[in-house]
This record gives sequence, C-alpha cells and structure tokens, in this order.
Amino acid sequence: MPKTMIRGFEKSAETYDDHAIVQKLSSDYLADICSKFIKNPKDILDIGCGTGFTTIALQEYYTDAEYTLCDISEKMVEIAKRKASKGNYIICDAENYNFKNSYDLIVSNLAFQWFKNFEFFLGSILLKCEYLVFSILT
Repeated sequence: MPKTMIRGFEKSAETYDDHAIVQKLSSDYLADICSKFIKNPKDILDIGCGTGFTTIALQEYYTDAEYTLCDISEKMVEIAKRKASKGNYIICDAENYNFKNSYDLIVSNLAFQWFKNFEFFLGSILLKCEYLVFSILT
C-alpha cells in the first residue's frame, strides 16, 4: 500500500469515528450476516480493522471467540485497542502479510478495495480460514 495512503489513515484516525457512518453500518450488517450463518467460531481475524467497528459488532454475537485485528495504520489499531480491548493486534499490510495461523472466520469490512492484487491475496487467505466474509465499495 502506498505510504501516502498509510499517512492518510494515520492522519484521520482520531476523527475517523465521527465521520465513518457507512463503515459503522456496514460493520453491523456484516456481523449480523455472520451471526445467521456461522455458529461459534473460536478464532476470528478482522482484516483492515480500522478503529474496531467490525470486531465490536462481532463481539456481541461471539463473546467467547479469540480475536485478531490487523490494520496498516498503527493509530487506527491503537484506537481499536481502546474500544475493543479483547484481542491480538497486528500492524501490517494484510495484502502482503503471511498469516501463520488459521482462523474459523476471517472478516473484512471495506478494506479489500484498497488491495492491488486481490485475486492473489484471496487465493492465499482462503487456505487460512473456514469462512471468509467481506464487504467492499464498488
């Protein structure tokens, strides 16, 4: 991901929640869909976690799951830590990161549209999960 994009996320981190109405609604919807079809995942990875909207929404349904949150922005991850508290955190470019663990559920809310080679990423990440649920802007 270009450094200018990373700087943009870093710069907007503190005020992100004030303006991220679509992101919040999409996170709630994504979590609701997951809850209807996926029962009791033990390990959940949130790719492009931002300030934690999706993880927080999922925690309402999956209280006992282990969460791993990752984002390219260190400041976004810091905010997610304050809000979601429970979880493991990775600051990385998920598109190029080698996830060592496997997960029952991988979610991503409005992050994959930033990836340069989504097809390649999809091929590798599908080997790491039972379910992949995501939303994108088109």
